[in-house]
This record gives sequence, C-alpha cells and structure tokens, in this order.
Amino acid sequence: MSESLAGWATVDITPDIGVPLGGRGPQFAGIDEVVDPLFAQALVLCDARGHRTLIVSLDVVGIGTAFSFAVRQNLAALTGIPYESVILNFSHTHSGPMTIMDKYPVIADTPANLAAYEARLAERIASVSLAAVANVAPVRAMPFAGSTQIGMNRRQRQPDGGVSMQPDPDGFVVRELWGLDLQRVSSSGSGSRGNSEGATGSRCILFSAACHAVTVYSWKWAACSADFPGAARNELSRALGPGVQAQFLQGFGGNVRPARLVDREAVKFRPAVDGDHLEIGKALARDVQTALAADPPAVELDIRGASGRFRAWRDAERLEPQAHWQRMSESESELERNFGRYWLEAVKCGEPLARCVPWEIGVLRLTAGTRAAWLAGEVCGEWLPLIRSWLGDDEIRGLGYCQDLPGYLPTAALIAEGGYEAIASNWYRKTGPAPFDPRIESEARDALQALHREIQ
Repeated sequence: MSESLAGWATVDITPDIGVPLGGRGPQFAGIDEVVDPLFAQALVLCDARGHRTLIVSLDVVGIGTAFSFAVRQNLAALTGIPYESVILNFSHTHSGPMTIMDKYPVIADTPANLAAYEARLAERIASVSLAAVANVAPVRAMPFAGSTQIGMNRRQRQPDGGVSMQPDPDGFVVRELWGLDLQRVSSSGSGSRGNSEGATGSRCILFSAACHAVTVYSWKWAACSADFPGAARNELSRALGPGVQAQFLQGFGGNVRPARLVDREAVKFRPAVDGDHLEIGKALARDVQTALAADPPAVELDIRGASGRFRAWRDAERLEPQAHWQRMSESESELERNFGRYWLEAVKCGEPLARCVPWEIGVLRLTAGTRAAWLAGEVCGEWLPLIRSWLGDDEIRGLGYCQDLPGYLPTAALIAEGGYEAIASNWYRKTGPAPFDPRIESEARDALQALHREIQ
C-alpha cells in the first residue's frame, strides 16, 4: 500500500452576467457573455508522516489581502492543514471577475453583485477544499518536468534606453513546465494508466507554466473565460480520460504574454481572435503530455511548507510630481482618469503614502525532488535564477500569483530599466504609486533563505 495520499475536487465559480470584470484596472465593464466557465480546483497531498498541504487553483485575476487571509484562515481551521501550507494560486485570467477591487486606487463602493460573488466564492473555495479532503486516498505520485514555448517576453528594450510592451524574442522567459501525476492505487496495489483505465476521479495532473492569460479579453472585452489555462485543462481531460482532474498553477509570468499573439513583422502583439486561447491551451496540453510520456517513476510524497513576508520597499525619490497626476486626472481614458484623480487628491492632501508593501512569500516541498518557491503578485521571470542562486538549488521551481495580488514584482535590474512592470503598474495599487527600491532583492533573499532552512 502506498504511503502517499491525495484527494482532489472541482467546483464551478462562473460569475453571473453583469459582474464587473477584472484585469482592466479600475474600470467597470460588466460580463455580457460566458465563453467558457470558471472553476476552483482543490488538491490535498499527505505524506507518510501525516504532513499535508492544500493547493487551490482559481480562475480569477487575483484576490485581495483581506479576502485571502480570511479564506486561508478558514481553510486551515476547517481542515487542520497548517496555514503556511494552504496555497491559493490564480490563473490570472483577465476575463474573470474583478476580485481585487479593494486594491485599486479608486474611490467607489464595491458593486452589490461583486460583493455577492465574492461571498459565494469564499463558500465554494471552502466546499471544494472539504470535498478534496473527503476524497483523500492512496496514490502513486510521479513528478514530471518538461518545457513549453507558449510564452514570449514582453519587455522590448528600445535604442533610447526605454522599455516598451512589445515582444522581445531575446528576453528571459521561464520555459519550464513541471507538475505531479497522481494516480489512485487500485486494490491490486498498482496505479491505473491510460485513457480508459480507472474509475472517474482516478487521476489528477497538477501542472505549472508561466504566461499571462490575456488572450480572450483582447478578443472579447466583456466576456468571461478561463482563457488558455482552461483550454489546456479541457484538452488534457479529453486526451487522458474523463476521470482526470487537470489542475493548472501559474508561474513567474509577470512579464510574459502568449507567443501566438506575436506579429513578428510589425514587432508587436496582435489582437487575439476567436480560437487563439484554444490553440494556446492545446499547445500547452501537448507539452504536458510529452513530459508525461517520459514515464516518470513513482516517488513518495514528502510535504513541508513555510511562509512569511518580506518588505518590498518603495523609492519615494522617484514619485511622480503633482502635475503628472493632474494631467492624468484630465485624461479621456477612464483608466488613467480614475487613478489620476485618486493620486492627485492623495498628493495634494499630503496623505502618507506607502513606504513598503508586506509581500507574502513561501517555500513548499511536495517530494524530495519537487520543491517550489512561491510569491504573491505578478512575479517577473527573472526572479527564478536569482532564487535558485540564493538557495543553492538549481531545481527549485517558481510559483507566482499566490495568496494575494499586491502588484508586479520586478527585479532590481528591471527597476533600473523602467517600463510598465517597474513604473506604471505601481499606479494601479493603493499601496503605490512610487516604484520599488532595488533593495527588495536583498529583503526577499533573506526571507527566502530563512524559510528554506525551515523545510530542510
């Protein structure tokens, strides 16, 4: 009998028509159609010593700090799983609901339909997590790894030293994909493989890649969709059998967009068209299947988790002057006008601005050879080689978009270059608007090293 245990479950979290959409900053377009449904998926893993982790994947752009804390506290209380081992990961679909309104620099009440959706979302996260706990059973756990070409770096360096949001074929991208193939152990003591073998719910494929899910919203602005992560899950379920839960984890994709949308002749990202997100999802699913075809050996789960925070310092010396916010407050763009007015009022009134952002961070071990560093926010890919160097671990993986969405996290080198991820993105959060100070790297390093020591 296997000493590794796992349970998984899925629940629909599709919003109603009219709920405001996320991934657009402080703009309030409501959903007018559903291209495909959104889901919350929960996976519980337990090793021979009884150590457990709960990983919840959500088809949302992100969630707010207070919501995340309350949900994780509730999950830890309901399941007995340590708080530091409860992981919420967002696919970051820009065609999901506006579940981070409390972070936007806008003076407005939360719409009633959004508040109702968030209350329902919290209930469904709890229900799907409890269902996963109830479904825990012996499994064979097979870590796998491969690569994918679905992403393209979106920070093109210009001759004048600036950075524009255009494709950069030479820019850094985390092309690794990785995951766990979990198969129920049959009464004969062996797992089931193949498309038709095994009962419904007999297999879970946990897989991770790094790329912004921004395809559908550039095709249908007001549509709801799980974007390419949902398409990849569907393709894997079709290919591997109806009893397979395919669960996606978003990686360090803060400065990566889908390569399929690159217009190489014009050197820009083209608008998406009908079917683009499906093709990206199919490509990712094929890459996962290629990795699975290597027939990775089964290993025992070995669960350890540690979490904390580091201080992401702001650089007050680089705060834009009052005239900048005045111009933005008069913009014809709803987006610029909304946060321009917010920051103009804050600067004029002399309100204290954020000196730093407490940034959630953690490390998670699933097996002896499967380890991940997770960070809140939109983590740029260049963090992965830094983390591997700091921890002396060339095999550790990276998970971004975890727990909370405080904004983009650029490295010190990217801060020096400028560009959207380093400068303008900070205007979109109430904890802005000044850029980060490069010392965020040393703060993150020290915090990660301490957490890494905890799980050794």
